[in-house]
Amino acid sequence: MSIVNTMVAAFYNASSASPEFVTGGLNPDGTLAKKTHGVVIWGPPFGENMAVYRESSTAPGYLSADLYRWRCGGWEFLAEDVNKHTAWPAPPPGAIRSRVAGVGMATRHALTEAERGRLVELRRTPRRRGARSA
Repeated sequence: MSIVNTMVAAFYNASSASPEFVTGGLNPDGTLAKKTHGVVIWGPPFGENMAVYRESSTAPGYLSADLYRWRCGGWEFLAEDVNKHTAWPAPPPGAIRSRVAGVGMATRHALTEAERGRLVELRRTPRRRGARSA
């Protein structure tokens, strides 16, 4: 099964993004984006969680979900979801599609300027030192 890297991730509660989201601080060299199918971000500002749905390295044709949380000014790797997925969560019906700093987004409501700014900040923020590399 081959899944194309062009889907835009679903935004739940706050925001989410296309694979390009991970090319900011999380993985600047772009290797993660090449195998990412979508990113889902949820939670209140400064308490965000993120799931990066990427091609599985152990189960060809499936996706793995790497789970992160925002903590102390950076993304902290929590764990890889033990379940494998056939697809990442699709944007909800009626999602509003937009671009924030060149990254495709789908949200349940039109983003405010503050939310757009927060997404830019989250994208630029690196993984915390010592956190696992995807």
